[in-house]
Amino acid sequence: MQGPVDQSALPDFPEPPAGDSAAALEYYKARLEAAKKPAEERKAIRDAERALNQSFVTGTIEVAKGAITRAQEGAKTVQVTAAAVGTAYTAILGVAFSAADNPLPARGAIAPIFLGATVVLAMVYLAFLTRTNETVAVPDPDPDDLTKTTVGLANAFVSWNRTGALERRYWLRASVVMFGFSLVFLAAPFINFTEPAATATSSTAADAQAKPHWPKAPTGMAPRLAAIRYKAEVAEVAAERSGTTAAESVPRSHQDRDWMVVAIVAFVLALLVPWVIGKFADQEADSGGGGSGNDLIAPMRMQ
Repeated sequence: MQGPVDQSALPDFPEPPAGDSAAALEYYKARLEAAKKPAEERKAIRDAERALNQSFVTGTIEVAKGAITRAQEGAKTVQVTAAAVGTAYTAILGVAFSAADNPLPARGAIAPIFLGATVVLAMVYLAFLTRTNETVAVPDPDPDDLTKTTVGLANAFVSWNRTGALERRYWLRASVVMFGFSLVFLAAPFINFTEPAATATSSTAADAQAKPHWPKAPTGMAPRLAAIRYKAEVAEVAAERSGTTAAESVPRSHQDRDWMVVAIVAFVLALLVPWVIGKFADQEADSGGGGSGNDLIAPMRMQ
């Protein structure tokens, strides 16, 4: 269907001559040719503008097509990075701690838990399929304004494509925040706010004197009675020394408890902060409008 004729593209023809002599006809032909030149120039300029506009809108659509792919690649980057950090961290813990001599404190499990949650949240964004009820309005073509029509169609495509890219964006944001907290907790098992019991009992002479000394073998009595008495004294001192060691190991368990409390608070924040961002930042961005007239929407807004 052919659209309306652009009146500005038509030449402003001169009035025909009064006579029909050969000289008058030739002069009229020359005036007609001169009248066509401005119209041809205007048409060439408009054609160039249309071509440039079409090229720009086509490039915008091509960029918008990759919005979903870029978002998925971001989620995969978070997954791969978290898995790599978890593997390296497990190896470091295996070298630094041993089950017998230097057991891993309970707080050493905090970072792996956060790294695992990071991978799961990113996986939800990538693989958890949902159905959306959002629709994108396609503008009606304006035959009098080709630029407005093409930009409006490009905006509709960008909005439609971006809707798919930003779907379930909460889970991707939560995985990023969760990964940030996991990096903070990597140092948890290596930080001691109080000196461990084994080190405290051997570092200074005062700590060594705090523990009961082993008894000396009794003298001046029958060997059998001396053995019975010495065995009883050794058992008593061993019980006292065991009680002292247990009391000195309490601060370490308190540290694990404090770290766990901090980890629980951080876990809740990692899930809450993305929700707050989505509640306010996205709402403000959506209220800004989807572009109008000749305004072109950004293909992938970083929200």
